[in-house]
Amino acid sequence: MAENAGGSIDARHLIDIRSIGDNNIASYAKTNISKGTCVLAEAPLLISSTGADDDIFKGFYSITDSQQEAYLKLCCIPTMSTVKDWDPAGALGRKIAAIYNTNVFYTGEVYEQASRFNHSCSPNLTHIVRNGKRMFYARRDIKVDEEMTISYIDESSSLEKRKFKLLHWLFDCQCVACNGSPKSNQMEQKRLEIKGVDLKMNDYPDVLSIAPSPDAPSDDQLQSLLALHEKKIGLLDELSIRPWDLSQSYAKASKCCLMLRNQGRAIAYKGKQVEVLKANFGEEDDVFRKVSIDVWKLPERSMSVLDPRLWIFVKDYRDMEDAKEEDVSDNEDHIDETHDADHQLPTDATADGGQTTTGQFYMVNESLAEEQEADEADAGDEVEEEVAEIEESDEPEETGEAEEEYLVD
Repeated sequence: MAENAGGSIDARHLIDIRSIGDNNIASYAKTNISKGTCVLAEAPLLISSTGADDDIFKGFYSITDSQQEAYLKLCCIPTMSTVKDWDPAGALGRKIAAIYNTNVFYTGEVYEQASRFNHSCSPNLTHIVRNGKRMFYARRDIKVDEEMTISYIDESSSLEKRKFKLLHWLFDCQCVACNGSPKSNQMEQKRLEIKGVDLKMNDYPDVLSIAPSPDAPSDDQLQSLLALHEKKIGLLDELSIRPWDLSQSYAKASKCCLMLRNQGRAIAYKGKQVEVLKANFGEEDDVFRKVSIDVWKLPERSMSVLDPRLWIFVKDYRDMEDAKEEDVSDNEDHIDETHDADHQLPTDATADGGQTTTGQFYMVNESLAEEQEADEADAGDEVEEEVAEIEESDEPEETGEAEEEYLVD
């Protein structure tokens, strides 16, 4: 994709802006779009850190004339203006505030293109902010002429809560998850099941923060927790919602398998996490790169449990790292630092911003590592058997940031 002068990816060959109904605008796919495609990367038109009228006006009058013109063309709900009739800001001030409150993303930005993505409780786009731009990815395959949508709210909320929150934008959602059809009712039941699984998980510690110790959960407890994570994975995957939560569920299922000494399934679930991160947040995502490098550090014989496409991608990381080592081979100090870094256990970011050791992902503990070295051939056979079991089971396929509340038109 080309990048325009405004610092955004030019998506004109992918996105068709159309007028629908009375003063409504929607974004449609100009062509078939594959899952994981970055359809838009856009810098904001206006940013307000507080959302106060004075701060909004300051932001508006600090942008260029052409940007102001683009801003004033965005849809607005007049009743959303916080400027009073007698305010010196006048009619223009009321419009500026109304546009902001209609279109602002929860982090305080208004966008020229992204603000035109409409809402769906079953969206086909996910997004994340990176390097000052909001990146939008296709969380599933999108067909030509299909509307491109995001979720303005927590898409896993109950139907009643979703409809209440969407009253903020003065519309009654009639997407596939809300229209009262048999399929909609089934989807609603699965959302309720997710809530039930989350409640049951409150009885267990966060598996990503658990280090091997005598106080660690028993195998029976881990088996029960693994079953909950696997159920949640299936539900999130089927509904195609909360991709960040899905990636974390794969990571937690992997850690459970690891602590149960089932290395084959642990690796397979870690591979699934990589696939979800790549499809929904792109190859430039920091967590995706971190987890990919963890997978890259696996013994190559263990790679047989991964999807062949993912194996090829991870192999690129091997090749890049090998090239880096060759480039610095003459620098002894650098080699020493690299050697030390390679022997440090990698870490994964957790949902609350903490970190957890993932070097155990491929080396459960020292004794297991010694067993693997002592009988590598047998270990390879075990991995192949576990792969066969995984393939025979009804393991969920990958699907499409932590969910945010968005204010867009």
